[in-house]
Amino acid sequence: MASSNPKVRKGTQRRGALRVTGGLKDLAAAQKYNGSEILGPVQKHVLAKNNQDNSRRQDIIHPSEMSHGDWCPRATYLRIKNLRAGGTYTKESFGFQSLNIFQHGHEVHHKWQSWLWEMGLIWGTWGCRSCGHVWQATSPERCSDCASTHVRYEEIPLSAEHELLIEGSADGGVGSSFLEFKTVGEGTLRFEEPELLKKHTHKTVDGKTLVDYQGLWRGINRPFSSHLKQGQFYLKIAELRGLDVDRVVYIYESKFNQGTKEFVVKRRESLITELLNSAAEIKSALDDAGPIPLCPKGGCKHCEPKASKETASGEENQAARRRGPAVRRSEDPDQPVQRRPVRRGQAPRRASRPVRRPD
Repeated sequence: MASSNPKVRKGTQRRGALRVTGGLKDLAAAQKYNGSEILGPVQKHVLAKNNQDNSRRQDIIHPSEMSHGDWCPRATYLRIKNLRAGGTYTKESFGFQSLNIFQHGHEVHHKWQSWLWEMGLIWGTWGCRSCGHVWQATSPERCSDCASTHVRYEEIPLSAEHELLIEGSADGGVGSSFLEFKTVGEGTLRFEEPELLKKHTHKTVDGKTLVDYQGLWRGINRPFSSHLKQGQFYLKIAELRGLDVDRVVYIYESKFNQGTKEFVVKRRESLITELLNSAAEIKSALDDAGPIPLCPKGGCKHCEPKASKETASGEENQAARRRGPAVRRSEDPDQPVQRRPVRRGQAPRRASRPVRRPD
């Protein structure tokens, strides 16, 4: 039936119900700048580069994912189980603005790491761009293998894969401290400390919303909860690996005014005891047929879709065994096409390299 609204043109009502999502949404956003000389081509390049990057391992547990309040152990278990069975992992899709934010964070890391390198203080893992050699040292001037000066800092890979299936990397190390560099903007506060942001957000007489950024920055007097937990995971792995590290130094840099703050936190394993137990449960369920971890919310957006796919995959595998030789998943016309597959073992395993603090 035609729309009763005279302002709706014929044929537009049905099209208005369609929504472009995922990678198509990102591509559509980039198309807006087709006529530009720089912005459009750069956006398309960044989106394509991110789509092709499968370097982040998905068959282990990341401290960064465990540290957030919405972490679901059951979803992580299902993800790893699926990959171990030869399944694929669909990367989360990010738009250009989000990728730009991530890149800014990487650049801030590089800035602080470079300053500490110039001061001869930072230790960790280094890589040579000339010969590919990887080694541990404190602020080297050149490659220990080929003497090239084309050296890059590879941070401090930390692995407790054997014990807890956890793997990550600290941003740096100085003396007996791990370093974590964090950029703080309004989006960070909205996610990490919404009440603090609310406290410094005010309504004007004409109804506009203004944020007191200076007051907001002054109100940050401790590391955020997820950052605290992430650092404690690194200290736990350091203990397992025999590293002489007992604290985390957090450097916060404001996106509002480039202000900086330092927080020093010593080992407080009680902050992550329950999360470590959850990691042990995931490993037990995967390796020893232990009980499957439960969702803390009794079912959430992170684990329910994965559980549905897992059940469907199990039923199809049983049917395939009854039919005879297995059919490759990518050749099954009834299966949805998976975007940007990441197979187990595809990502570099450099983080599992034994690390020691250089003398």
